[in-house]
Amino acid sequence: MAAPVTLAHLGKLVAEDVAAGQPGANSQLVYDFLGLQPQAVLDLVEMVAAEAGKKRRNENMVTAYAHMIGQALEFARYGIEAGHSDAAELAENVRQRLLAIGKGGQIEPPLLLLILSQFATAKLDAGPELRELLEQLATRRAREIPESQAVVGLENHFEELVRAVGGDPFLFYSQLSEISEAFSDDHRAAMGSILLQSSEAPARETALGWLLDRSASVRNLAASALERAAAVDGVSGVMLRRMITLRNWLPESDRASLDRAIHACRRKPVEITPCPQPQVRDVLASVIDGAGAQSIFVVSREGRRNAIACILLKGGVGIRDAWTRHGLTRSELDEFLTQLEEIELLPVSLDYVRIAVAHALAVQKIPEAMPPFLLLDAMEAGGLQNVQPEELPADRLLDMLAERADPAFLRPEMADEILKASRDLPDELGTLDSWFEEGAEVDQLLRAKNLTRSKQIELVQNDLFPRRIKKWIERLAWTALTLQYGEEDEPWQGFFISARELNAGRAMNEIPRMVRVAANTVDAFIASHPRKRR
Repeated sequence: MAAPVTLAHLGKLVAEDVAAGQPGANSQLVYDFLGLQPQAVLDLVEMVAAEAGKKRRNENMVTAYAHMIGQALEFARYGIEAGHSDAAELAENVRQRLLAIGKGGQIEPPLLLLILSQFATAKLDAGPELRELLEQLATRRAREIPESQAVVGLENHFEELVRAVGGDPFLFYSQLSEISEAFSDDHRAAMGSILLQSSEAPARETALGWLLDRSASVRNLAASALERAAAVDGVSGVMLRRMITLRNWLPESDRASLDRAIHACRRKPVEITPCPQPQVRDVLASVIDGAGAQSIFVVSREGRRNAIACILLKGGVGIRDAWTRHGLTRSELDEFLTQLEEIELLPVSLDYVRIAVAHALAVQKIPEAMPPFLLLDAMEAGGLQNVQPEELPADRLLDMLAERADPAFLRPEMADEILKASRDLPDELGTLDSWFEEGAEVDQLLRAKNLTRSKQIELVQNDLFPRRIKKWIERLAWTALTLQYGEEDEPWQGFFISARELNAGRAMNEIPRMVRVAANTVDAFIASHPRKRR
C-alpha cells in the first residue's frame, strides 16, 4: 500500500483545488498517481474516516479524500472490465473495510453517503450490505424527526436544488442519482415518487430517470407513479415525449407498465411537446480504443448559444456514459474544442452516430448496465431525437461496408495488397497502439517461463484469438465504418478487408493488423510483468 504520509500530501494538493472550486494541476497529479496505485484506496478509506472524526476537521480534506477514493475506484472498475481478478478483489476489500469501520461506529451517515456516492461515480456497485448499513445509521439519526416533516423537508430540499442548477432536469438528476444509488430499492423508488409531487416542473421531469434504474422493481414503481401523476395532470408534454423515447430502451418485461402510463397521458389528453431542432455544426469521433470505447462529440447551435453533447460507447456494454454542456459562448466553445485536440478525433457524419448509437442501445447489457438517463439530453442536443435501438450484426455490417466500397477492392488480389498496406496503419492512427488483450486469461497463457517473444506472440494468435474472434471482427468492422463515414479520406479499406478476411476464416498470421495486436498483447504483458534480475 502507499504510505499514508504520501497520500496525506496528495490529499492536501487536492484540497487546494477543492478550495479553489475547480480541478487543476494538483488533481491531475493525484489522478495519475492513483492510476498507478489504485490499492491506495484502502488507506484513503481509513484516512477520510480519521479526518472526519476530528473535533475540528478540515472539510476540504474530507472532500478531497472522498474524491480520491472515487478516482481509485474508477481505476478498479477499469481493471474489472479488463478481466483482472485483483481489481475485483480490491473493490470487494474496500466494501469490507467500509463495513468494518461503519459497524465500529467510526463513520457517520453523511460521510458514508458521500463515499457510497463515489461508487456510483465510478460506476461500481456499492453492494447491498453497505446500502443496508447506511439506512441503519440514517434511521437511528432520523428517529426523532416525524415522517411527514421529513418528507416536506426533502421536497423543499429538492426544489432548492432544482433552482440551484438553473432548472436543468438532467443536471439535477446527475446530482441526485449518485446519492440515490447508495440507498435500497424502496428508498430510491420513494425518491422518484416525491419528485413527481414537486411544484417545480424540472423536478417532475427528473423523475423519468428512475425508469432507467438498475432495479426492475424501481423501474416499474416509477412507471406506476407516472401513471398516477398523469391522472392529476402531473405529466407534461415534454415528459410524455421522453417517456415514448425511453419505452424501447427498457427490457421488454418492463414496457407494459410504462405503456399504461403513456396511455394514461393520452386519455387526458396530454399534447406531446415537439423536440427542439438544434443546428448541428460539427461531429467528431475517436477511433475505437483498446478497451473497445469510442467517444462521440456533437457540437450544435441552440439559439444564440452553443451546446456540446458527448456519448461514450463501449463494446460489451453499449452506452457507457453521456453528458451535455449547454449555453456555451463562442469563446467557451473554442476553449473546449482546444482541449479536445489532445484526443485523436476524426470528423464524421451524423449518420454514423445514428447507426452506432442505435446499435449500442440494442446490445446494451440490460439490466446490469441500463442506458444512462443523460443520454436523452445528449440525443436531443445532438439532433438524434428519433434514434431507437437497432442491432447491426457483424455480417450485416460487413455487407454495408462492401456496398459502399469500390468493387475493385473486393477482388482477391486487391485484398492481398490492401492487407499488406495495412501494416503501416498504427503509424497513421496512434490509438491502435492500445489494441491488445489483457486480463487473467492472458496472464495464464503467457506466464510460462523461458518463452521467447515470438513464441508468446504465436500462443496469442493460435490459442487466445480464436476464442475472441467475434470481438475482433466487430472491432475491425466498426473501425472501418467510423473511417468510412469520415469527412476526410481515411484508410478504412484495410480494416474492412481485415474484418472480412477474418470472418471468412483466414489465418490470423496472414492479417497484419492482428499480428500487430498479438505483438502489442505480448509487449503489454512483458511491461506489466518485468522479470526479476538475477
